[in-house]
Amino acid sequence: MLPTFAVVPTFPIVVALNQRLMGDPLGALHLRQRVTLERAIPPSGRLVTRGVITGVYDAGTMAISVVTTDTWDSETATSCR
Repeated sequence: MLPTFAVVPTFPIVVALNQRLMGDPLGALHLRQRVTLERAIPPSGRLVTRGVITGVYDAGTMAISVVTTDTWDSETATSCR
């Protein structure tokens, strides 16, 4: 099981992309998240995150948006998705 900090680097990107979709952050529902690590992330360093909206689907009274992020260590290029 991964530690819960895996969501922290992506949070600002996901919030910004939700705003671009004019989504209501108070009505947002987190459905799922998957994290893939190429190798262990160093205990210290600088992370860089890039995000892309990869899908928007009609769900009746709501919409489902899919956001894909890539995060990497700026020094070692260790990546997680």
